[in-house]
Amino acid sequence: MSIRRAFSKSIRAYSTEAATAGSTSTSSSAASTSTEAVSSLKIRNPRMRRAVLQGDWIDGPPSLRTKHARLAYNSPIGLKEVFPLAYDIILKEKARHYAKAEEIKQELESSDASKIDAETRASLVAKYNKHLVRAELNDPEVQYNYRIKQLDLTQPVYRHLAERDWKSYDMLITLQRLEQLHVIPDTLPTIDPRADVKLQFPTVINKWVTPGEVLRNAVCTRTPIVKIQEFQQIPDNSLYTVLIVDPDTPDIANDGYTTTLHWAVTNIPLSNTSPVVDLAKSDELIPFLPPHPDKNGPTHRYCLWAFRQADPSTSVNATSTPLGSPTVATRRIEIAANDVSLARENFGIRAFVSAHNLDPVGAHVWRCTYDQSTESVREKFGLGPGIVFDKVRR
Repeated sequence: MSIRRAFSKSIRAYSTEAATAGSTSTSSSAASTSTEAVSSLKIRNPRMRRAVLQGDWIDGPPSLRTKHARLAYNSPIGLKEVFPLAYDIILKEKARHYAKAEEIKQELESSDASKIDAETRASLVAKYNKHLVRAELNDPEVQYNYRIKQLDLTQPVYRHLAERDWKSYDMLITLQRLEQLHVIPDTLPTIDPRADVKLQFPTVINKWVTPGEVLRNAVCTRTPIVKIQEFQQIPDNSLYTVLIVDPDTPDIANDGYTTTLHWAVTNIPLSNTSPVVDLAKSDELIPFLPPHPDKNGPTHRYCLWAFRQADPSTSVNATSTPLGSPTVATRRIEIAANDVSLARENFGIRAFVSAHNLDPVGAHVWRCTYDQSTESVREKFGLGPGIVFDKVRR
């Protein structure tokens, strides 16, 4: 039996079974929910979609780039016969999870929903989202779209996959560097990371900076591009704050170090699908100050902290929150440009965060030391000659 006939037979069998099961209102609603969800998760390229779901190709899989590779490809023995059966199981599991999600939805939207306490509601919403993820998690089209990074992060399954990969590597690297370099607790005491924070400097190195990387001062002269990717569902235009501080500024008078504020931006509107900081829509309280370490001084850590501007007056588990709506509430913060708490020198980041009820969701760090480009950076930005430290105090 060819794969096309086997696949068509499998789909017909599944359709018949679904029609039989659809006699109840729950199954009917679940099928409708499934159709709506899948509509934004399909492979866009029709040729590629046929190849993934039906093995329909003439000169080899279209995912292979060269004609030689496509012609040399041979499917594993038995794959074409087994795939329709496996896909049939996936479709049944998808319908089952959507039916469970529909049951929870009806429970939360019933006339008795007002009697559900906040904790129980939060648990049910979590189960609802879990079923939505499991319904699509093993779908070949979803897996293909994720591999080619054609993502719709409004969909729970894509946020789940992205968060899983982030937690398996990038988050661990970031936490390791924050702890090894003592960003925690030298700046803030700790963090429960919930967002992937990335940073790059435009035109010079068009790549995301690895946490803890040592960069030349000339590379860091322009305002960085910052991306704050949340994996929890958040409302459009949720508001965030970004601070960059240097806790390694020499304090000669007190024989120690102090913190310098290098950048402060508040009221940054972000969403799951628009995670890049747009200064034109934000309040830049303190413009970016490029790194300019002193000669013979220590390597400086430049610590970027991303904060959600939490709204303490709003309960995230309120029973009035519609199902499927974001439960994260933020609010604008108004800070005068001449506020003494925003002074570059001797900046108190802990006091600032506490005063404005900022919730740290992510962080990043890079390092700079004195190099051949430092003096030109100082001259370009009018920062003066700087201090030259000697090994022996004079």
